[in-house]
Amino acid sequence: IKSEGVARKLVGVRIGGPSIGSFNDGNMIEPFDVHDPHGLRIGEVTSACHSPRVEGNIGFAMVPVAYQEFGTELVVHTQHGPQQAEVVEKPFLDPQKDIPKTAQRAATA
Repeated sequence: IKSEGVARKLVGVRIGGPSIGSFNDGNMIEPFDVHDPHGLRIGEVTSACHSPRVEGNIGFAMVPVAYQEFGTELVVHTQHGPQQAEVVEKPFLDPQKDIPKTAQRAATA
């Protein structure tokens, strides 16, 4: 890594399609394959779940650094078949930490 640089990154992904359930507690038997839009397998989702709070499926995927930019389109193969996915900012909810700021402002008002 020191001589060649980082080749892979852990990114957040929003995964389309029906609920995938909850695979965030170590019970994900097989990782979900991740493909680029052209069908090339580029990585895998290491943990995933359906989030009622963000009203969709979210997960962490290990992908080549060329696919780390927010908005990059991917295809994740879930138990429901291939689903459209997108690289998103982590944490999935409130990446700018606006919720605690709002609560703090309300408490001091």
